[in-house]
Amino acid sequence: MQPHASSATTATPQLPQLFQILDTQDQLALIKRLYKAHSIDDERFPPRQLQYFIANAKDEGLRPNEIEAGDDLARRQVEHYALYEAMCQREGVVDFAELLLRSYELLARHDGLREHYRVVFRICSSMSFRIRTCCNING
Repeated sequence: MQPHASSATTATPQLPQLFQILDTQDQLALIKRLYKAHSIDDERFPPRQLQYFIANAKDEGLRPNEIEAGDDLARRQVEHYALYEAMCQREGVVDFAELLLRSYELLARHDGLREHYRVVFRICSSMSFRIRTCCNING
C-alpha cells in the first residue's frame, strides 16, 4: 500500500519516509521512556498494561480520541495512549498494530482504493488456487 500513501487523509499524520517499526521490546522501552519523561508512576500504571491497552485499542480500530473511558484508570490509559502516539510521531516510529490500523483507516476512507485491493486480492487468490491445483500442492 506504499504507493497509495499519498491518498491518506490528514486525519492520521504522515509517516516519515524512513520510519522504524518497533517490536514489542522496543515498544515497551518507549513506554518506559514516556513514563519517565512525564513522571508517570509505573507501579500504579504498569508499562506492559499500557502496551496491551494500546494493542487492544488499535485492534479495535480506535485512536485515543475515539475511546470512551468509563473510569479513572481507563481515562488515564487513554491519556497515556495519546502521549504514546505523540511520542511515536515525533520519533518517526510505529508499532506493528499501527501499520495495520493505518491500512484499515486508509481502506475505510477510500472506496476506490478499497475496490482496487479487493480486485487485486481476488486475482492473487485465484492465481494461488490455480498454482496449487496445477502443481498438486497442499496448503
